[in-house]
Amino acid sequence: MLQRQFDVLAGLLRDQDPRVRIPAVTGVCKMLSVFWESIPLETIKEILGFVVGTLGVDASSAPVRVAVINGVNTLFDNPLAHTVLKPVLPLLANCVHDTNARVRLAF
Repeated sequence: MLQRQFDVLAGLLRDQDPRVRIPAVTGVCKMLSVFWESIPLETIKEILGFVVGTLGVDASSAPVRVAVINGVNTLFDNPLAHTVLKPVLPLLANCVHDTNARVRLAF
């Protein structure tokens, strides 16, 4: 049952419409922050890898990139997340030079 829920979340993160991906990123990051200890570590790494590595550089939608940055900020509230975030944070380094001002401001 839990795996089906993760599959649904992954489907929402991969949706074609950015209006779906934005709240999906926000919700997934909030869910990870609150339920970190209940989710298998490999699943967390897979989700964060996709969120930061793919959606964090989503060229089709600046609001999705903003949602990723805000979601990562949410994860900083959970001290258990810091060790998993450390290797993926460099993937967001180019956000400081993003062409969209809202992304630069969020970063």
